[in-house]
Order: sequence, then C-alpha cells, then structure tokens
Amino acid sequence: MFKQLLLLIFLFSSSHLTAHVFTFKDQPGDEYVIRTYSLQELLINNELRGITDLKYEGRLKVLSNTKSGAKISGEYLYYSKPHLSSRGYRLENKRHTSSQFIRRSNGKMNIGSHVFFPVVRHVPTFPKRSLQIGDSWVAPGEEAQDLRKFGLSEPYIFPFKGHYRYVRDETFRGKDCAVFEVMYILNHNNQRPFGKSSLVLPARVMGYFKGYYYWDKKEGLPIYYEGDYDFIYVLMNGTVLEFKGIEYGDVRK
Repeated sequence: MFKQLLLLIFLFSSSHLTAHVFTFKDQPGDEYVIRTYSLQELLINNELRGITDLKYEGRLKVLSNTKSGAKISGEYLYYSKPHLSSRGYRLENKRHTSSQFIRRSNGKMNIGSHVFFPVVRHVPTFPKRSLQIGDSWVAPGEEAQDLRKFGLSEPYIFPFKGHYRYVRDETFRGKDCAVFEVMYILNHNNQRPFGKSSLVLPARVMGYFKGYYYWDKKEGLPIYYEGDYDFIYVLMNGTVLEFKGIEYGDVRK
C-alpha cells in the first residue's frame, strides 16, 4: 500500500514538472483565419455614450521562412453593429487593411510603423527556456491604434510589458493545449508632436488587458483567447475617453 502511494505521488508530481519549449511553428503555405469579437462600452467624460458589438477578421498566409522568421501577409477587416441590433455587422474599414510582417519563432514581430494591423503585437512572446506549469515571465509588446478619424495618418503605437503565467494544461476542442494567463498595464505619456489636429489626440493612455490564451502544443499557435479590458485616453483638449469591455477570439488553420 505504501509503495502504491509513493508511486501515485511520483506520477502526480511528474505530471506537474513536465517542461515544454513553446514556439510558433509557421510553415510556408499555412493559412489562418482569425476572428475576434468584442462587446465594448464607450464613455466620454464618465458618461456612457454607447455599447457596440465589434468584430475583427484577419486572413493571413505564411509566404516563406527567412533567417529573421516567417514572412506573413494578409488582410484585416473591421465590422461593427449597435449592441442588441438585429442587423448584420457593417464593414468599417474599406481601405488600408493589408498587412505584412515577419514573426520569429518566439513570437516577436518585425512590422512597419505604418501598418495598422494586427493591433496587438508580440503577444505572446516566449522566453528561450523551457516552461512548466506555474512559470511566469515578462516580455515587451505593443498596441497600434487607428486614430485616422482624429486626423492621425499613421497608427498610434504605444509599448507595454506583457506579464505571462503558464496556468495549466487542458484538452480544448480536442487539442492538447497549454493555457497562459496574459496581462498588461498601460500608462503611456505621449511625447510625439501631432501638428494642427493635436487637441483631439491622446496626451496619455492608461488601462489594462487581462485574459487567457489557449495554445495548441502540436500546431504551435494560439487557437482561442478571452479577456477583458479597460483603456482610458486623456486627450490634449481635456476630454476623457474610456473604452472597456470583454472580448474573445479564435484562430482556424
């Protein structure tokens, strides 16, 4: 009986000590469809102005593998509709939807500052070491916001530190997945001159995102994520915009 108990303890402990090196496994010819949904509240000076149902769709293809990483190209589409509306989604961006970037196997991206999509970049980024359940790490990331309606012709990009934790393993949609907790907090002061239209552009951005990524170990990519966010933009004219909500998305290969 004692030996059986020791064996059970050993097996239980071993399952929690299994380490894994996580990498993106992009191969030439791979194609992905990414769909993200968000229910977003907009507050202006602390007054609720509306709730919008948002949808983002990306269609990407791996063109080649280079010394720098996988060369990926595609397009992103952005749709919206009023919350609880019976109408279908309306396409919002009819121009400048194309994207091209290099992604290293660890998730770090090389992408031009003029490219609007993807909005969240370098997430997830993995360390070079092997990881086991309970491990945590920090890696830099970026958000690129589209503020063309405010007069800014290029993406408004701000950096953040992504905090990651390997939470558990789980069978999700029939796949052997690792589940990662992802969180980042923003507190970014703008030091970039915008020109004549600067009064309606951000002087400061604050907020957070917290969510979970489901990583397909075999395919080497995230297949689902969910999370919540709350971002506050203090504009140069004193107006305070707040965007908060919940979102989820998946990747189909």
